[in-house]
Amino acid sequence: MRQLFLFILVSAFCISACKKATTNTGLQMTAVVNNKAWRSNNTQMTFEKGSGTQLVITADSSASRMVLSINNYHGSGTYIISDSGTTASFTDNSGQLHKATSGQVKVDTATTNGTNTNYFKGTFQFLADSYQVTNGTYSGSLYLN
Repeated sequence: MRQLFLFILVSAFCISACKKATTNTGLQMTAVVNNKAWRSNNTQMTFEKGSGTQLVITADSSASRMVLSINNYHGSGTYIISDSGTTASFTDNSGQLHKATSGQVKVDTATTNGTNTNYFKGTFQFLADSYQVTNGTYSGSLYLN
């Protein structure tokens, strides 16, 4: 019985300590892919705080997708794309996934209004196989529960 109580107590703490975004508003992502303008039709942002803080931005256009992921997120700054920390990818219109081998994701603005609503704005650029992604921008708000 004591072990069950301890398990429930630890589980409740872990659940309350982890925050995950539930509502996205006004999210946008744009970029230039191989010298052609790219704009998302649907963008989602998730923010998870647990064993490490992670910010993930996923954007879909009518025929392709971009994903930016920052592990160990710590606020505004520049995150260099690498295998272990910050990653980016581009999925082309044939469904082929291309992982970035170099580049960066910048978080220019990360603010909160005191009610768990966070606003993120930044830029990015990366190289993924034969895809050169430049002049990337993202922005939007999310609500943390």
